[in-house]
Amino acid sequence: MKRLCIAAVLACLLAGCGYGPSAGEKWAELTRGERLDQARYDLTSDNSEARRWAVIRLARAGNVADAMAIAERLDPNRESVPLVRVTAAGAIRVLGERSMIPTLTRSLRDPDATVRVESARAIGYLGGAADVPTLVHTLRNDPDPRVRVEAAYALRRMGATEAVPALAAALEDRDESVVFASHYALRELTQKELPPFKEYWLRATPKPENGSTVNKQ
Repeated sequence: MKRLCIAAVLACLLAGCGYGPSAGEKWAELTRGERLDQARYDLTSDNSEARRWAVIRLARAGNVADAMAIAERLDPNRESVPLVRVTAAGAIRVLGERSMIPTLTRSLRDPDATVRVESARAIGYLGGAADVPTLVHTLRNDPDPRVRVEAAYALRRMGATEAVPALAAALEDRDESVVFASHYALRELTQKELPPFKEYWLRATPKPENGSTVNKQ
């Protein structure tokens, strides 16, 4: 009985996050063969909830061959519903398909901030040194603080020590959550404990050498 209760709680929590089974659907049915064939068909359904669930099923199945079709749902000209675009960005992250990074980069200009947040997060997991300038630009220029926060966390996740000056500058951001995220990223990247003031970090951090690398964490 105790195990059943725990399972029920977990199912409710995951469903609340938008990644559990839909109403009337069992967990085991998410990745059945016929379900996946239907999911590929539903990616272009007229029903946005059907499209969203199609993306989730394909991501959970883990077939990277579906990544390109999922990435098409990131295009606002093809997919008008932001929640579907958010789910598509998360699905690409789950699939670990790095060839979709250019698509995620374009999504950093999406009109919806939540899509930009999820795209920055995905780049943080999948990107490399070549993607650091993109995230730095997002940290400096995105109008929504939630996106700037995620850019700071993504740079930390990538081990982007060359982004230390940009993160130090972000300590003067007008939003406290961006300051907190940037300070956390600085401490993790440098293993230094300094106050959240730009001047401290710029004085204490040597200029990065050419050819610096990004280490995944």
